[in-house]
Amino acid sequence: MSFWNAVSRNRARRLGREAFRLLKCRLSGGHDLILLVYPETEGDPKKISLCDRAEQLNFLFTKAGLLK
Repeated sequence: MSFWNAVSRNRARRLGREAFRLLKCRLSGGHDLILLVYPETEGDPKKISLCDRAEQLNFLFTKAGLLK
């Protein structure tokens, strides 16, 4: 499965970085993180917003017990 085109990949990267920047002050320290972005299996990739990406990261960090 391809990840659309370069514009979409860069947008996904920017959204991920900004979402992480907004949440990093709430993370507990002492962990190394690697975040991978996979293409959406459904829907239009252009409709993914910063809020959506931040909610996804918040859910993952909460599930992993990394939030303060």
